[in-house]
Amino acid sequence: MDNRVLVTANQRYHLRSGLFRVDVDAFDAHVARADKLQGYEALVEYERALAIYTGDFMGDEAFEWAEVYRRDYQKRFVTAAHRAARLAFDSRDPKLAIRFYDAILARDPIDEEAVRGIMRCHATLGDTNAVRRTFKALTTALRRELEDDGAEPLPETTKLLDELCPGVSMNR
Repeated sequence: MDNRVLVTANQRYHLRSGLFRVDVDAFDAHVARADKLQGYEALVEYERALAIYTGDFMGDEAFEWAEVYRRDYQKRFVTAAHRAARLAFDSRDPKLAIRFYDAILARDPIDEEAVRGIMRCHATLGDTNAVRRTFKALTTALRRELEDDGAEPLPETTKLLDELCPGVSMNR
């Protein structure tokens, strides 16, 4: 039996695989299973994956080498959350879709695809006030993040607001 924790390969040290269970491995496994499943079963796996992602990869550490992994896992998280939200919406569960979209916006408040998704969910639930509040929150976030008081959402986001809340655009 091999009791070594560290192995060397290509003049580098590596942890021997299979000895430790780490959150990134669990996250990847849940996303991979979700991608192969459909409907409710896929949603369960996405929920498990996104529940694991409570913060950025080594987010409290200033290691330069970790930045590449940090950005990679941020992208994986957002991609999985978008897939999950669309699946939840298509499965007629707009409240669950909103939870997935909110998780995206908690990390990137100007993700307009997520905002449009939330707007559609609120419209499906019949809450046009929430549609307008979501659009307004995006506008505020864009102006803050871009440091530009004239920043406006993309035309497709504004068009969606007009479609979901006719007659509102004049009063934005």
